[in-house]
Amino acid sequence: MRLCRALMEYGAPTHRLEEYLNMSARVLEIEAQFLYIPGSMIMSFDDPSTHTTDVKLVKVAPGLDLGKLRDTHEVYKRVVHDMIGVEEATEWLKEVSRCRPKHNKWTRIFVFGLASACVGPFAFGARLIDLPIAFLLGCLLGVLQLVVAPRSDSYANVFEICTAVLTSFLSRAFGSINEGNLFCFSALAQSSIALILPGYTVLCASLELQSRSIVAGSVRMVYAIIYSLFLGFGITIGTAIYSIIDSSAVSTTQCKDPTPQYWSFVFVPAFTMCLIIINQAKRRQAPVMMVISFAGYIV
Repeated sequence: MRLCRALMEYGAPTHRLEEYLNMSARVLEIEAQFLYIPGSMIMSFDDPSTHTTDVKLVKVAPGLDLGKLRDTHEVYKRVVHDMIGVEEATEWLKEVSRCRPKHNKWTRIFVFGLASACVGPFAFGARLIDLPIAFLLGCLLGVLQLVVAPRSDSYANVFEICTAVLTSFLSRAFGSINEGNLFCFSALAQSSIALILPGYTVLCASLELQSRSIVAGSVRMVYAIIYSLFLGFGITIGTAIYSIIDSSAVSTTQCKDPTPQYWSFVFVPAFTMCLIIINQAKRRQAPVMMVISFAGYIV
């Protein structure tokens, strides 16, 4: 159960969670069955001697910590290959959970701003003059996600909509300066929420459907679609509110004189490095992530 909780909490591939647990149970000679649904794992332990079944529910808020996930997977491999026992593996998992975050929240908030500034030029056509504003909006997103949302469950439930409303409002305000000739509204609005787009959720849903996890994959895919609609709804509200305040607000969807394409070879690795820091990855994971990032962008 502790292994299951750690894998879910640190962002293990959801389409392989049941496989990981089945392999662990087989090595430990435990008769068990597992059913994963997004956010929860139902575990059934059978006792052949008494013909009874003990059902447990493990419910964990999904997260992403690549460094701790690497350590947890190392524990899993040692258990599967019968290199360590249950007690030692449990102590290792407790030690992993007690480890402090690799980067504190204020460092990550600063990197949120850098990531928004880096993703703008190669993904949304932002210009160099837009980058300082994108940086500020990205830092605002980081504060809302890492500081405000954990303190209030009520706000956490509407975090995406509130963030989209606020950032789109500010983006249109900055984009309307000098009749839209100074900053690019569309690039600012999109780059400021790039880090909360449901790309990873869609990936997990696709892998679950591919591995025949129909229930989990369908639920996650529908959630990603609704989540995207919420973000679009928030952007629409934010821009509409500012248009009430300023009747001459711009609404252009493309930037004039976007950053030349060759600058992408600077901003793509910079954005990848920001994601490495935000997701708490280890240094030895960085080269592989950089190669995959470049390959994905080129393709």
